[in-house]
Amino acid sequence: MFRSSGSRLTLVAASALFCLALAIPGAAQTVAFATRKDFITGYYPVSVAVGDFNGDVKPDLAVANYGSNSVSVLLGNGGGTFQAATTWTVGTNPQSVVVGDFNGDGKPDLAVANTGSNNVSILLGTGTGVFQPAQNFPAGSQPWSVAVGDFNGDGKPDLAVSDNGSASVSVLLGNGDGTFQAASSFGTGFQPHFVAVGDFNGDNKADLAVVNYGSAATVSVLLGNGNGTFQAAQNFATTTGAWAVAVGDFNADGKLDLAVANTGLNSVSVLLGNGDGTFLATPTYPVGLSPQSVAIGDVNGDGKLDLVVANSGNGNNVSVLLGNGDGTFQPASFITVGIAPVSVALGDFNQDGKLDMVVATYGNIDHQSNSSAGNTIAVLLGNGDGTFQPPQTLTTGIGPFFVAVGDFNGDGKADLAVANFGPSTQRGNSISVLLGNGDGTFQSAQPFGVGTAPTWMAVVDLNHDGKADLAVVNNGSNNVSVLLGNGDGSFQPAQNFAVGSNPWGLAVGDFNSDGKPDLAVANEVDGNVSVLLGNGDGTFQPVSTLSAGPSALAVGVGDFNLDGKADLAVAIFGSTTISVLLGNGDGTFQAAQDFGAGLGPALVAVADFNGDGKPDLTIPNYSSQTVSVLINNTGVTATPNYTLSASPSSVTMNQGGNGQSTITVTPQNGFSGNVTMSTSTLP
Repeated sequence: MFRSSGSRLTLVAASALFCLALAIPGAAQTVAFATRKDFITGYYPVSVAVGDFNGDVKPDLAVANYGSNSVSVLLGNGGGTFQAATTWTVGTNPQSVVVGDFNGDGKPDLAVANTGSNNVSILLGTGTGVFQPAQNFPAGSQPWSVAVGDFNGDGKPDLAVSDNGSASVSVLLGNGDGTFQAASSFGTGFQPHFVAVGDFNGDNKADLAVVNYGSAATVSVLLGNGNGTFQAAQNFATTTGAWAVAVGDFNADGKLDLAVANTGLNSVSVLLGNGDGTFLATPTYPVGLSPQSVAIGDVNGDGKLDLVVANSGNGNNVSVLLGNGDGTFQPASFITVGIAPVSVALGDFNQDGKLDMVVATYGNIDHQSNSSAGNTIAVLLGNGDGTFQPPQTLTTGIGPFFVAVGDFNGDGKADLAVANFGPSTQRGNSISVLLGNGDGTFQSAQPFGVGTAPTWMAVVDLNHDGKADLAVVNNGSNNVSVLLGNGDGSFQPAQNFAVGSNPWGLAVGDFNSDGKPDLAVANEVDGNVSVLLGNGDGTFQPVSTLSAGPSALAVGVGDFNLDGKADLAVAIFGSTTISVLLGNGDGTFQAAQDFGAGLGPALVAVADFNGDGKPDLTIPNYSSQTVSVLINNTGVTATPNYTLSASPSSVTMNQGGNGQSTITVTPQNGFSGNVTMSTSTLP
């Protein structure tokens, strides 16, 4: 499912967090970027991943081209520029691409979620920037995003695919040779849009966090059992229009937190993790118009995690929110990048030790019924102080929608992978890979075929060959394309794995504890999550389906209850909740648990935002234009016997000022106890 936003990478989940915050912030730091550089990819690039595909130690790019059913690979030159893209065919409408070593050869491969063919394409890398033809593995309905993780503890990368059309996450356990076992599905919220992997409960088992775009603002967290299965989803509320999610430890407590881009309310929500698979409600931060993707990293070198959000609306910009290190963030600064930025990723493209930025610019703010789209991405080299140089433009496929970073040719330089979603009149079926030169430049995009309308990608080694592979969710072909990397920047032909209807988000984890990466895919139409257990060779077992919620849009992975098993968090776009499915460690998951989010959660990211060692969730709420952060509260009852007012309430003022904010508390199930609110101040 698409919402009018922008044209670049898009991975967002929502979660409505209800809280009262009083802050007296210090002076905000200035953030700026250098002029962007645009690079040509395939048609409708929607997702990008970074890796070193040719082994030159320079970051390269892999781009999922939704409109051309391909993946473009742009080899980096090492100075922030890239070589011309080369393209590999994947499944139909590739929506997401990730990098991983799926066959254990030490060379980066690609996994592509093909939303139009319901499968995941695996392109094995040769280590030279070239990939073998994609092998496709079935996922759920409309696989949207794909993530990589070891869900069964066998040391082999598995895939998690958010099945946008089936309210589930598909987990594909890797065999370690670039193939995957048949997908297992775990329920999420409705229209799972994005999936992320993390250990949310500190049990050393990969869990999933899924942003459910169709379930009233929720993020589903599925705790992994360490054997490729997951417990039932726990849903955490976010804010309206959650679209993308990123994971990090924002308050330095050792626990993973989440940052969610809320397209509907133009904001970012931060959910601090409790370390047990639950999350705390925290403030929501305003960003630009229609936030659709969020990336996490330390862009100003102060050792604290910051947020970078792609705003796909008319502002044509990205928002940078510098972190304070305690789970809170400074007001957003804005950087113009290009028309309709839909996906953003961070990496060191010129090897100067400073984080750089790559943004997929879709080229049209209307994703649903547009007749045209752009074919470029922008690279902005970081100055190390939170500012960036002007963007460089790189050509990709038509309608770049998602971007991922990995080393696809094994040169130690960051490369890019872009999902080319394409316009509605001709959905893409390719991803673009741009190999990095190590100086911030990239080689021309190389297209690789995937499924129809690729929306999401994950970079992972699916066949344990030490080469980065890609898993791409294809929204139009209802599958995930797996492109095994050859380790030279090229990929093998995509293998497509069927998932649910209109898959959107994808996450990777080890759901059955076999050490092989599995996939979880959020299926928007079906309201479920497809799980494809990886065989460790780039192939997957038959898909299994997990019920999530209406319009499951994204999925994330983490160990939310700290039992050492990978769980899933699913963004339920059709509600205001996220669904958390705790993993059983054998590739199965427990029933989904819902947690409040904002309206239209569209993405989920897993990270430890407050440093307590527990994975937290962040969910962008598409409809309420906010980002919610759910702090992990493992050990604390997730669902209170009361509800709060439907919109996050916060007030910020300068020292000496006055302000007020109102929250309405509604008792449920006879609840008559006290509800404690708290405020905080910052010097």
